[in-house]
Amino acid sequence: MLNSDLRTWFRRSFFEHHLKRYTKSRRKAPIYWQLGTPSGSYSVWLYYPRLTRDSLFRLLNDVVKPKVAYEEQRLAGMREQNARRTELEPQEALVEELQAFRDEVARVTPLFDPNLDDGVLINAAPLHRLFVHAGWRRDTQAAWAQLVRGDFEWSNMALHLWPERVIPLCAEQRHLALAHDLEGPLKTRSVDDLVAAHTRPAVKESLQTLLNASPQAGGRSAGRLARAPRAPRPAPEPLTAAEPTPRAPRAGAEVPEATLAAIREVLARFPGGAAKSDVLSATGIPDGTWNAAISQLLATGDVESQGEKRGTRYFLKA
Repeated sequence: MLNSDLRTWFRRSFFEHHLKRYTKSRRKAPIYWQLGTPSGSYSVWLYYPRLTRDSLFRLLNDVVKPKVAYEEQRLAGMREQNARRTELEPQEALVEELQAFRDEVARVTPLFDPNLDDGVLINAAPLHRLFVHAGWRRDTQAAWAQLVRGDFEWSNMALHLWPERVIPLCAEQRHLALAHDLEGPLKTRSVDDLVAAHTRPAVKESLQTLLNASPQAGGRSAGRLARAPRAPRPAPEPLTAAEPTPRAPRAGAEVPEATLAAIREVLARFPGGAAKSDVLSATGIPDGTWNAAISQLLATGDVESQGEKRGTRYFLKA
């Protein structure tokens, strides 16, 4: 018997049970996805096998935007009626969370192009900041970092997001050309022509904003990454004074992979080497996080440096 009403159980507990049932030999493949606000005050459910590239557009325009408009109107009505502060504050917090959720859905909508052959984790990876369940959010965030790093170049998602990176590899590696059905086109068209045909400006713009936002926390416990500033009003689970924004990793602590991936992505755009200021400007990470991250990347051999002090430039090693 449920210890709470059905709606509350679905919001708080169903996905945990569902994820355990659809996990086998550490392979996690939930078919129902719960997307929502960080506090879980509002969530929506997607049925994975029926998702298409239009699914998030429909979710945004038919569900999320009307919900935000409704709650904004409700808040305006409460203010007009001079509602008490104790009644206004919860509604203000809800509207703030819903607006952030709407913006996050809008950010990733152009990136979403599901293909069942890619598998659940890869298809869910671009949505990692939207998932309510902390464990599933970490799993999809890790898959996103691998996508950014280039570990899944065989996937439809990689071609959709980085044609300029994947198609030249297809020209060199036949198994990738076969995976993307490009063996025939590569015989009759140039690589540059195919890259141009697969590149969509809306996707590239959305991808860049997501990559720049990667060090930001997408939920309550997204790896303790830096969190976007909030308005100074009570809201569900705010940061406390003892937990400043953002918090740099302690000396010797391992830097989250999403932060390292964001730095690699920026360095890849500077073949002649990037200065520290270039990276900080593009990613928004704090100075302390940069020091820990670049030390880790230099130690692993992913990055090399040239010059000294303020003249130092960093290169992504091939």
